[in-house]
Amino acid sequence: MNNLEDTLDQLYEIEGVEACMLYRIDGVPITIRVPGYREHLLGTMFWLEKHISRVLGEMNREGLKETIFYFRNNRILIAPSSKST
Repeated sequence: MNNLEDTLDQLYEIEGVEACMLYRIDGVPITIRVPGYREHLLGTMFWLEKHISRVLGEMNREGLKETIFYFRNNRILIAPSSKST
């Protein structure tokens, strides 16, 4: 998990990245990097919790390694870290 934590830290340090989150395939958040309380991100986080499993399933069916989409005013990059998260 240490390499994964390092990767999340590196992603979070990229200019313009407001949050970095790792979810289990069932939608349970494992790790979240956010600078303090960001109420406007809560809606996005709740949406991801409910829909991440379906999004990952579609990505798998399409053979995608990552996908980018917009939700509200947030640009979302989803890139599975493994087959189990």
